[in-house]
Parts: sequence; structure tokens; C-alpha cells
Amino acid sequence: MRKTFFKVAFKIIGDRIVMMDLSTGNYYSLNNTAYHIIQLLQKGKKQEEIIKSLQSSFSITPLKAKRDVQKLMLQLRKARLLTAKSR
Repeated sequence: MRKTFFKVAFKIIGDRIVMMDLSTGNYYSLNNTAYHIIQLLQKGKKQEEIIKSLQSSFSITPLKAKRDVQKLMLQLRKARLLTAKSR
């Protein structure tokens, strides 16, 4: 499965990252973990690779990393910012 993002833009404001959906004008405030996950998703990384990256970058357990990734991906799908497409 390949993940596809709709058109979004990012802006760093202080210690927060704002992501705007350019097609709807909706915007979302992201923490560093969410931004890290989104960057890896945009590069086409698989969920397992993202989990390992989170573990090493943020010194968290595999279970915490997996939950963080799954939670964000669900939120992105609900907001229609991420779709799963077959290759």
C-alpha cells in the first residue's frame, strides 16, 4: 500500500508546527512527533520503519511508538489528509 497526502503546507511557529490543507483551508497544530511521522509518511516509509525511527529519535518504547503512529494515521485519514492506495 502506498500512502498519498493531499496538498498540504507546513509552517513552524515557535515549538509547534502548523499544517494547512490547501484544498480546504483547514489547519492543524502538530507536535514534533506528529511532524516527524508525517515527514516519513511523505517519503513513503512503511509503518515499521516509522516506528523504529520514532523509537530512536524520541527514546520511546516500541509500543508507544506504534500507538503514536497508528493514532496519527487514523486522524489523518479521518481528516481526509491521507489515503491508502494500492501500488
